[in-house]
Amino acid sequence: MDKIKIVYIISTLVKSGPVNVLYNLIKYIDKNRYNVTIITLSPENEKHSRLKEFESLGIKVQSLNLSRLQGYLFGGFKLRQIINKVKPDIIHSHCFRSNLFSAFFLNRYRRCTTVHSDYKTDLTKLYPGVLGWILYFLNHISLLLIKKNICCSEVLAKILTDRYKYINFSYVNNGIDTEIFKPVENKQALRENLGLPQDKNIIIWVGSFIERKNPFEMINMILSDKNDDNYYIFCGDGPLLEDSKKYLQNYNNVMFTGRIDNILKYLQASDFYISTSKSEGLPMSVIEALACGNGVILSDIPQHRIFDEKDFIKFYTNKDSLKDLIKNSKNCQDNQTFEYIQEKFSANLMFTEYIRKYSLIVEE
Repeated sequence: MDKIKIVYIISTLVKSGPVNVLYNLIKYIDKNRYNVTIITLSPENEKHSRLKEFESLGIKVQSLNLSRLQGYLFGGFKLRQIINKVKPDIIHSHCFRSNLFSAFFLNRYRRCTTVHSDYKTDLTKLYPGVLGWILYFLNHISLLLIKKNICCSEVLAKILTDRYKYINFSYVNNGIDTEIFKPVENKQALRENLGLPQDKNIIIWVGSFIERKNPFEMINMILSDKNDDNYYIFCGDGPLLEDSKKYLQNYNNVMFTGRIDNILKYLQASDFYISTSKSEGLPMSVIEALACGNGVILSDIPQHRIFDEKDFIKFYTNKDSLKDLIKNSKNCQDNQTFEYIQEKFSANLMFTEYIRKYSLIVEE
């Protein structure tokens, strides 16, 4: 039996939610049944790239090595040349540019895409003004042409289906590798190694410092928090980072790590995770935090409601309710949160659902 050829197209393999999803999917794919190729569009940032990790899986990775401008001018034609040589059974795109190229240059092939977020909110907030609306329109048309649009969560699929009844949206819930993301045996030793306080309630926030992630809501809560037992960690970078630092520059119980590659260690060393996001797809960092043994406190948005409300999963509606939840939250048992993720959001579950989707696409 001939192997099914799958080509994944993505901007780069720099560590991010979509790249982590792709890695978890490919890690478990049956190499005896599927022949996998990854095509990236731009050069890698070597400091933050997962390229070597993908290559260690025995996956062929090719790159167009084009800048964004070069990509928009020549990328579609160059990509089509490579695709015509590979002759894949399925093309699976994972980002705005790959959607654009797939929609307009690769229409001879069976295609699907993963929708990682509410792209209207994402693009119009990230690129204010006319540019954001142009990018939103182009991505929207791309999804209309690709047709097989797989949202990263059930909730996101419902939101987009209700909004765009003329486009087909299905879903596969994101999953993580629970062989990697799991509670650490000795949290105190890990804290010492990271230079974190042993006797504090450590609360972590992870994400890009952008409006959609809403870091100032967390900052405003900290400014009104008089509890010396709490220690806050912010992991990530972005345009709002420097302003965030200024607000909290006199607070000794706050740490900004910047963009780091060892998020896992900080999650394992923490007690609680907070997401203040205004919009999400299915937040990988929430799943990772739960798998590492953290209780989570989440903004009450539809995308977060994919998680069941439990003793270790709470939702807040404003700064005061966030403050109250932090004050009244108790450390949970690591095995509770880990088992919850294993049952609902593991990479194995995600892989199984994607294989089912691929089978249906190939059979058409």
